[in-house]
Amino acid sequence: MLQQTQANRVAIRFKALIKQYPSIVQLAQATNKEILTLWSGLGYNRRALYLVQSAKIILHQYKGKIPSELSELIQLPGVGVYTAGAIRAFGCNLWGIFLETNIRTVLIHHLFQKSRNKISDQILSQHLVAINHIVQKQLPSARTWYSHLMDYGAELKSQGVQINNQTKNYIKQKPFQGSNRQMRGAIIRALTNNHTLSQTNLHSILNAKSKLHQSKIAYCLAALTREGMISARRDRYRIL
Repeated sequence: MLQQTQANRVAIRFKALIKQYPSIVQLAQATNKEILTLWSGLGYNRRALYLVQSAKIILHQYKGKIPSELSELIQLPGVGVYTAGAIRAFGCNLWGIFLETNIRTVLIHHLFQKSRNKISDQILSQHLVAINHIVQKQLPSARTWYSHLMDYGAELKSQGVQINNQTKNYIKQKPFQGSNRQMRGAIIRALTNNHTLSQTNLHSILNAKSKLHQSKIAYCLAALTREGMISARRDRYRIL
C-alpha cells in the first residue's frame, strides 16, 4: 500500500484492509472486485491484485507464513527489492539494505553536502551498509532503526530539504490529472460500483464528450483487459 502512496492516505485503507482480511487465509480468498473496492482511492490498482496473488502463494507454498528470505520475497507478485527489504526490517526485524525517499534524504543531506548531483542508489547503499554495521552494535533492532531513519527523513523534508531529485535514480512522476492512471482508476471505480458496463455506459459515467476522451477510455479498457483486471464480452466490461 505504501508503494508510491503517502502514509496518511494509506492509514485509513490499511485499517479497513486488516479488519476485512485479518489473516493470509482470508486475504487469499478475496475476489478482485472486493479488493479493488477496498483499494479505491489509493491508485495503482494492480497492487491490490498483486496483494491477493501473493497471499495465495504464501498460503499454498509457505503454509500461510510470510517468508523472510530476500530471494523468496522478491518472487512474490509486485514485491521488489525495496518492499522485500521493508518487510524484512519491519515485519521480521531483520537487518538488510533498502532505500526509499526518506532514507535517501537523510543519507544525501548528511553525506553529500558539497556534491549531490547524480548520486546513485548503489553508492547510497554502500554507505548504508557501513552505517548499519555501526548502528546495530548499539541498536540491535532493525525495526527501530529504520523507523527512526524514515521518520527523520520525513521531518527533514517537512523542513524544506528536498534533494531526491538530485539523485541518479530519481524519476519524476508524471502529472496525475489527465493521465492514463487517472482514467484507469475511474474505470475501475465505475466497474466496482456496477456489475457490468458497456463502453457507452462508461462514456456517460465518465462524461466523455470528446473523441479524444473516448479514445483514452478505449485504450485503457484494452490495457486493463490484457492485464487481466477486467473482462470484456460483447461490449460489456466487468471486474474479473
